[in-house]
Amino acid sequence: MVFAGCGSDACQDDAGCESGYRCADPGGIFFAKSVCILASALPDAGPDSGGPDSGGPDSDANADVSHDIVDTEDAGDDVFEAGCTGGSCPTHCDDGLLNGDETDIDCGGGLCEPCADEQKCSTHADCASASCFFGVCTPDRCGYAWTPISSTRQPSGRRGHQMAYDARRERVVLFGGNDGLLLADTWEWDGKDWTLVANSGPPARFNHAMAYDPVLERVVLFGGESTELHGDTWLWDGERWTSAPIAPEPRRNAALVYDAESGGVILFGGIGGDDDVVYGDTWLLAAGSWSQVSNSGPSPRWNHAMAADSARDQIVLFGGSDLNTAYADTWQWGRAGWTPRAIAGPPARASAAMAFDPTLGQSVLFGGFSSVRLGDSWIYDGVDWKESAGASPSPRSQMSMVYDAARRHTLLFGGWNGSQIFRETWAFVPRADCP
Repeated sequence: MVFAGCGSDACQDDAGCESGYRCADPGGIFFAKSVCILASALPDAGPDSGGPDSGGPDSDANADVSHDIVDTEDAGDDVFEAGCTGGSCPTHCDDGLLNGDETDIDCGGGLCEPCADEQKCSTHADCASASCFFGVCTPDRCGYAWTPISSTRQPSGRRGHQMAYDARRERVVLFGGNDGLLLADTWEWDGKDWTLVANSGPPARFNHAMAYDPVLERVVLFGGESTELHGDTWLWDGERWTSAPIAPEPRRNAALVYDAESGGVILFGGIGGDDDVVYGDTWLLAAGSWSQVSNSGPSPRWNHAMAADSARDQIVLFGGSDLNTAYADTWQWGRAGWTPRAIAGPPARASAAMAFDPTLGQSVLFGGFSSVRLGDSWIYDGVDWKESAGASPSPRSQMSMVYDAARRHTLLFGGWNGSQIFRETWAFVPRADCP
């Protein structure tokens, strides 16, 4: 059977339907009420079935019907029997309509062929080019690439530093790291230049964790290492650092991101003790105090990468290592806690950097270390990973990345390749060779 479009209005009787349609009960599987259905598609539509407004064969009411109607001869009765629910129709990949989980007409989603360039998409898998950017399929050569940014002033080359974006002040904040000496300096990036804004606050350290909390309107710093491991918490308000409550055990190479659902910053993992205790715990700093919220999920690890996917209200975690093995797994944190994603993606690595880019709608991962330093870039749309073919910084690890909302791009600074420490600022931007 065929009905008058997906999500037709409920009716009480035939008078509530347009000419050529009848009010009928579709069977109660997907509809709670009767709806207007093309009269000629009803099983009892015969010589005796219609009056002047019924749409039966003795009526000429069907002559000017021009609604979006599936052809019964091509689609068969199963079109109607599958029904629509919640305003969503079953997928039919050859009916000239946008329905089911199609992302554009008769393409994309889980059942239809991939879409052509310029058609709408939700993930890379929706596109024949395997490139979905800004919700549109693009030629495979399009997308994003890294480009270096020059500035008059900049921090010394370093590794193991951290950055966070201060949304209230529209500044990228960088603290600490190791340039051969341990550092305790605070720098800010305004889109044009780096400025040294403080030389006091947390003791010198590297391999700490840092994130911005929009509820506190503060940058939060936790842990790290110097001549000892740190378990302290510090807050940056744009002018000065202040100490905050201490709770998780001292550790380094943990990851920290803001979680809007929890209303605070989430910390996972790290390594402590005498570099022999690897953590797999999850902590939340909210309402001025730390609390452990989970001790399950990803296996204990350190040097992993995390990003807060604000488009999907989830945290994405990739890779890291335990004392012996580097990982290539993807996890997501949400209302149900940690959930593994059984998908292929970047090769196993530790010491990579990752940030969520809301302009792109995807998480961006760069570099890291496996048996060698890596210089590849990957993007994750919440469903699939895709390697970015654009230009990248040279292979490195222990750099830091953050999304700069005021400038609408992901920013990267520093890192090292095992012998050389880098003093470079890079931005992940649309490729210049895209049409």
